[in-house]
Amino acid sequence: MVEESYRGHRQGSVVARRHGISRALLTQWRRAWHKGLLDGGRPVFTPVEVDNIDRPFRRAYR
Repeated sequence: MVEESYRGHRQGSVVARRHGISRALLTQWRRAWHKGLLDGGRPVFTPVEVDNIDRPFRRAYR
């Protein structure tokens, strides 16, 4: 999306609208891209294991 937003004149708003995100979020991603924080690589997922699902949920606060 970041690269797409740089194609043509005034594409940021159009790209954000097309993908259903806010223009502000796309702007944050563009800034991160300029700083080299977005490498365009594949997303990394961390496996999660759920344990004790039979135990009822208890609120930590009220």
